[in-house]
Amino acid sequence: MFIGTRQLILPTSEGRYVLPIVTIVHIVAEGSYSRLICENGARHVVCRNLKTFETALFRMKASRFYHCHDSHIVDLLKVVKLVQQDGIRAVMTTGALVPISRRRRKGFFAALRTA
Repeated sequence: MFIGTRQLILPTSEGRYVLPIVTIVHIVAEGSYSRLICENGARHVVCRNLKTFETALFRMKASRFYHCHDSHIVDLLKVVKLVQQDGIRAVMTTGALVPISRRRRKGFFAALRTA
C-alpha cells in the first residue's frame, strides 16, 4: 500500500486502485485482510491488516479517523448518530452500525467533539 497526499493506493487483483481518503466511511478488519467501505457503496478488500491503515492514516495526519474497536476504524465526520444497542454503536452515513469498545469509548467521544 502506498500513501499519497490525501489518497491511498491499494493493491488489488486487477492492479492498483487510487482511493481518496475523503470517500472512506469506515474500515473493517477481517483477519489479515481489511474491507474499506466507501460513500458510494463501493467495498474494497485489501490484503493488509487494520494496523497498517491506522499507521498510514496517522502518517497522513488524518485526524478524522478513529480506531474505535479492535476491528473497526471510522471517519468521525461520517458518524450520523450514536445508538444504545448491545453497547454503544455509531451509525454511519451508509447506515452501517459500528461498535464502540468500552476501552476506547472515552477517547472516541473526545475525538468526536474535536472532529
